[in-house]
Amino acid sequence: MASSVTYSYEGVFLAIKLITERFPQARIILGGIYATLCQEHAKKHSGAANVWKAEINNNFTSVLNQFAKADVKTLPVNGLNEIIPDYSFYTDTPYRVVKFTQGCPFSCTYCAIKQFSQGYYQRDRDCILRELGRYADAGIKNIAFYDDALLYKNNFIKAILRESIKRNYKFNFHASNGLHAAYIDEETAALMKQAGFIEPKISLESSNSNLQKITGGKITNEVFENAVKTLVKPASPAMILEYSY
Repeated sequence: MASSVTYSYEGVFLAIKLITERFPQARIILGGIYATLCQEHAKKHSGAANVWKAEINNNFTSVLNQFAKADVKTLPVNGLNEIIPDYSFYTDTPYRVVKFTQGCPFSCTYCAIKQFSQGYYQRDRDCILRELGRYADAGIKNIAFYDDALLYKNNFIKAILRESIKRNYKFNFHASNGLHAAYIDEETAALMKQAGFIEPKISLESSNSNLQKITGGKITNEVFENAVKTLVKPASPAMILEYSY
């Protein structure tokens, strides 16, 4: 079982309780963000038989094989590509969560991502578009992102948004995590608008220039202001057409 952010741990506890009541022989391995950052708390209170710290990798598959006496194959490089959540257990879920990337290339002092996700990579574009196509065919209108570096090397997301527009997908895209202001140029902004981004959020952890430098130097006030101006600036029809095709 995978746990999300730390403040959602009570939901994880309830899920484990319900599973073990229904399947008393089940032995649950708990991993994810909460399990990694609060491992001792999870061991003491979650009810899981085992708590896995760090990302899911081939070390995990070895432990899983020993733990469950199974024969789980090793993960391929960039194994996230074809891992698509199963929403069939939900009766009415009007949205889907799609991961474009894994990890983060930055090392900001206030962020814990390096503790549970080493390195950074972007999913295969065709895999992402197949997943989006599946949701479009199912009538899903809302897509949420929780990537920590969604716009990094923004030619990647530009290509996906351009293809999404070309295929006439009618999504509302929600950037639930803050976006990196330095990668919001006019082309990116125009494609985001055309593709259906709703109320994009931009990260600004501090407006203090000294604090910005000592925490990682990811952004400056000027870069943030330019990103805001770029997003609110109306894109001309010619610009949208050019960037869409």
